[in-house]
Amino acid sequence: LFLLWPYYKLSPKSLRNLSISLDGQSLVGSIGPGAFAFCSSLKSIELPEELTAISTGVFFHCVNLSSVTLGDKIKWIGRVAFASCESLETITFSDRLNDISLGAFRDCKALKSIYFKSSSVPTGDNEMFFNHEKKRKIYVPYESIGKYIKASYWNTYAQDIVAYDYASGKPVETISFYDGWTE
Repeated sequence: LFLLWPYYKLSPKSLRNLSISLDGQSLVGSIGPGAFAFCSSLKSIELPEELTAISTGVFFHCVNLSSVTLGDKIKWIGRVAFASCESLETITFSDRLNDISLGAFRDCKALKSIYFKSSSVPTGDNEMFFNHEKKRKIYVPYESIGKYIKASYWNTYAQDIVAYDYASGKPVETISFYDGWTE
């Protein structure tokens, strides 16, 4: 990817919209650490389907980044990958996400809607969403809400976790448990 920069005479600081593909074909299999850090004019990104990991600090301090489209194969998000993206409001993770590293979304103060499609709770830590707006909601599959709330590294966010029905596209207002319910 970096070989393209001099050829097209682009400056990472002047990027506004980023789509890493050409005619629908991915240009990269991975993005190196800090590749787009401090791109203050970057407003939206669309990552390729083939991408499975987002390295450490890739989009660190992209203060105007408000729209992120992640590929469905993302399994890992590195340390401070999106930290200090102050304009980021919503993000959706596929059901393949396994791990969110330390401070991945730290200081994303506008982040209010976080959607997890996985019924398996991704590993994380108490600082993955540190220092956010108190009105944030973390939407998880309604059949897995108990798993998310009980996971030790998610207990910090228990008050923010909301059951979500992805089939209807709506939060679940009430959940009924029967006596034989197990996780």
